[in-house]
Amino acid sequence: MHKMLKMKFLFFTVLPTILLLWGCGDKKNGIDENTIDTSTMYFKMKIDDQWHTYKDNIGGIITSSYPTILAIGGDNKASGETILLNFYVTTIRYNSDSAAITPYNKYDLFVFEYAKDNKKLIQLPSALREAVGRFNLTEFKLLDTAGKFTGFFKANASYVDGNGKTVRITEGQFNIPRNYAN
Repeated sequence: MHKMLKMKFLFFTVLPTILLLWGCGDKKNGIDENTIDTSTMYFKMKIDDQWHTYKDNIGGIITSSYPTILAIGGDNKASGETILLNFYVTTIRYNSDSAAITPYNKYDLFVFEYAKDNKKLIQLPSALREAVGRFNLTEFKLLDTAGKFTGFFKANASYVDGNGKTVRITEGQFNIPRNYAN
């Protein structure tokens, strides 16, 4: 009888606790600074839950003139895909009370283009062009700039393909060479 109570105790208390801890463990919802591969150079995006890799013409530049601009992107010649992101970069040195703080960069996206076979499928609007598809950047982190650009972004982006199917882009990550500009 004592053995039976011990088994019930294990089954009804220990097993649910283990399952609960396993389910609430260190799960990653997509990408973050801990999941970036820095062993090779690449640019990739998740399109309809499948990673697409861009290894041709990958790179990034940051201008030293005003306004400071960060441009990153790449191509996949085999699939005909091209990706480009441009950001205005502002270095924040003071808080709202004009007190000096540890400087950090703020990135404001002003160009996002995703094209396939030279046809723009997603393009942010501007005064000179109409929006194509839709794109909402929800997170962008640049993690390393020493001779390269390493980081990730999360987005809510989509376009409708030629068959009427909505194609979604949810995230991207990159470890690309830094090309220096004036």
